Formats: sequence, C-alpha cells, structure tokens
Amino acid sequence: MVKNMYYTLSNNHNQNPISLGLTDLFAYSSRVGHAIEKIKVIYNLDKHNCLIDSKLSNRVAMTEISSSLMEQINYLINSIIDSYLMVYNNTLLSKITFEADLDELGIVYDSIVISCFIRTNISNLNLNSWDILNQALVSTVNAERSEIIERPATNLTINLKRKKLRNVSIIFDYEKDQDDQVFKSAFSQGLFSTLRVIVNDYCKFQGTHQASMCFNFDLLSREQLKLVAGNVYPTKKLSTYDGHFSANEAKYLLLQLNQAMSLVTDSKVSGLQVTRQTNGEYTTIFNLIGAKNNSASLKNAIDITVESSNGLANVLTQVVDTYSLPELYKQWINKIKIKLALDDGNWLIEFDKYLIEHRFDTQSISLSSARMLLHNMQKTIDGRAKITSFTLTTVHSLLKEIQVDIAGLQETHESEKPMVINLDTSFSHNGKLYYNFVNSDQGYYLQSERYLGWSEI
Repeated sequence: MVKNMYYTLSNNHNQNPISLGLTDLFAYSSRVGHAIEKIKVIYNLDKHNCLIDSKLSNRVAMTEISSSLMEQINYLINSIIDSYLMVYNNTLLSKITFEADLDELGIVYDSIVISCFIRTNISNLNLNSWDILNQALVSTVNAERSEIIERPATNLTINLKRKKLRNVSIIFDYEKDQDDQVFKSAFSQGLFSTLRVIVNDYCKFQGTHQASMCFNFDLLSREQLKLVAGNVYPTKKLSTYDGHFSANEAKYLLLQLNQAMSLVTDSKVSGLQVTRQTNGEYTTIFNLIGAKNNSASLKNAIDITVESSNGLANVLTQVVDTYSLPELYKQWINKIKIKLALDDGNWLIEFDKYLIEHRFDTQSISLSSARMLLHNMQKTIDGRAKITSFTLTTVHSLLKEIQVDIAGLQETHESEKPMVINLDTSFSHNGKLYYNFVNSDQGYYLQSERYLGWSEI
C-alpha cells in the first residue's frame, strides 16, 4: 500500500523554486517594460523545480512592481499551492499548476485555476490505475469537507494511451459559478461506475490499433458523468494518392473514432485538425463535445460502410484542397482546423484556422532570415490569402521556430497600441520567449509576448 505521505513547500517562500521563478519573471517584466497579463506556475514535485509561463502585453496597465506587490503575489501563489499539496498523496501527485490573470492590484482572485496532475501508471505500486483515480476523487471530497481547499473541484481530465490510463488532472476553476450544494457533496456511485467502465474498457481493448484519447468531464455535476470536451488521436498516418485520401485509410480513422465514442456515449464530433508534415504524411485529431441528449438510447457510433468511409475520405480531401496552400508544403508544417459535425449521415464543415510552422535546425538564425522567409511566403500567397499574425520562438535568444496564422483576404484586424520589442541577441534568457505579431493596416505590431522560465534549487 501507498504510505500516507504529503509534501509542502519550504516555509521560507523566498527559498523555493516558485519564488525564484517569480523573481526572474518580475525582473524580466521590468526590464522590457511589458506588463504581466497572465501567469501560470507549474510546480514539479518529482524534480522539485518550477516552470513559469506568462503572457505579457499592453492590455493591462504597467505599474511599478514594488517589493510589497511581489511579496503579495508570491505569498498567495505559494499558500494556495501548499493547500493543494495537503490534499493528495505525494507518491502519486506529480505536478500542481496555478493559473491566474494579473492587474495593477495583483492576482485577480476569481480567475485562478488550479490543476493537480496525478500519475496513474506506476508499475511499482500495488494499485491499479482505477484505484488511484478513485482514491484521488475521494480525497478531493474529503479536502472540501475539511475545508483544506475553499472551492469545489470543477473538472476532471483523463489521458488514455496505449491501453493504459496514463494520468489524470483534477481541476479547480475559481471563475465558474459556485453552487453551495456541490461543494462538499460526494460523487454518486453512478458517476464512479461510468468512469470505471470507461477506464477498464479502454485498458482491456483486445485489438491491435487503438487511438490515444483525452476526455474532460464536468465535476460540478456530481450525479452523472458529463463530457465537456475530448480529443481523439488516431494512430494512422495518411497519404494522398493523386491528391485524394483513400476510403480504406479513412475507415481506420472511423474505427478509432468509434472506439472513443463508444467509451463516452454522450459524445459527438465537433472538430477536426489535419496536419501535413514536410515529408507529405498527414495526421489527424478529432474533437468531441458532450451531446445535449444524453439518453442511453442515443446512438453516437458511426456505421462503418463503404459509403461512410468514402464520405470521410472526401471530407479530408475537401479540407486540404480548400483550406491549404500547396506552395507552402516544402518548408512548412501545415495545420488546418475545422469545425465538424455529423448530421443524418452527412458531414458539415466550417473553416476555423490555418496555421503553418517552420522549425529552424541550425544553431543561429537571424531575425532578418525570418523576415525574408515571411516576405517570400507572403509573395507566394499574394492575392489569395494573407498573414494575420505570426509568432517567433526564441530559446536562449536564438530563433528556433516561427508559426504563422493565415486567413482570407476579407478578414480585418483592428490595431492596438504596439509593444516595443528588443531582440538583442546579447541578452541571455534561460528559457523561451514567444513574440506574437499581428497584422494591421499600419503593418505588423507586437501584440503580446509569452515568457517561459525554469527555476530549481
């Protein structure tokens, strides 16, 4: 059995990785003159280190980050994480994530989101994955009842991969409407039973091809398990033949999509992402949402026939032909996202987003090289599409990746007050920086910046 061991941060909040990481972030914000709009703190119990993930912009007022404000933010984050460290067994709890918005007064309290990441695939323990998940949910209710935590659990995310429940996250979203009857109330046996069937059926799958899946459930509904959203990651890599996807390959996608929908019977397809690698291979991700009609008689599985396989193959072909630009295939990874729904056997398609990515393999790429790459790309698509935004990713001040959002010519974007950027390569930042530029009538301007920094002791 697992020992009843729990973990807390150092009583001296200035001597733990979270505090050190926050200090680096505050220093960076002051140096570049960009205000911290959002902050995410990922505390890793296994490695005793911390990742600070922050969005900086001009959308919130830039105020002087005084030592008292820094101490207030530092104390609040450490104290809240400490309280959740008391809820779950340290042997199983792997990470705690704190997310929140910031304004000139500090943390916006109702924007806080806490995620507790729990490992369920630990071979040296005498507990199976379902026992760990069951224990975590019971511990959550006990923590609510003893008022160790002040808000109810709002969501549960489970990750299923290669016939195993790999991990789960229990999420506490402070912004969601709070129902006094939910807080401290137990989960019903029906909810436990449904969840257990999902885990057991996935882990006992007898076939050779099984998709990876991720499901997010609503825990404010404690009488029955309700799906909020899900992703299905088919294992099949696709190719085109004379510009068309084959019905035989589409059939494999339908089989794996049905695996997920048979596990969560109140699910329906809501979206699709098609990704083309530079070598010509395609991969897919299906998005699911909870169906409003959750009757047990609801049939959500898709009949696997020649007609349905041809139908999905035609959808894939149409999506790639309509929304991608073949001239960009050679140097760019292409990602097409669409809204997708199945209505009486017919697929309904609506464009969502077209992203392309380029990753730089060499050790040092100049900003002028990225500018030339963008210039050449815009010339290639001129008259048919335009760049709406792009993001530059730097690691230790070296340019590593560029991601571009492409849209139709008719789309317009209002300009905001631009941010000043300093891409001085002599400045060494121990982490990653993402610079998000947006197109406007006045040209490209820096809309926001993402900061990633690691700290440990």
